[in-house]
Amino acid sequence: MGELIAELTSAFVSWQLDIPQGQDLANVKAYLASWLRAMEDDQKWILKAAASASRAADLILSFSAAGGKEAETEREPESADAA
Repeated sequence: MGELIAELTSAFVSWQLDIPQGQDLANVKAYLASWLRAMEDDQKWILKAAASASRAADLILSFSAAGGKEAETEREPESADAA
């Protein structure tokens, strides 16, 4: 499951930081489809992997100077007195 978490984390971080993705996602689609087939016995498995990937992405983004899309909307405006 570690590989799937890494793949999802990569997607989450790339989206948050507006990192462009290639137009041809056929390999990614095939890779994720193989994981979906592998976890047919436990349908909640993808939710567990996505939750872990989300936590990992949050940790990585906490070290980012940009902070991702959410940090941009949560920042308070700087006052002129702060300088």
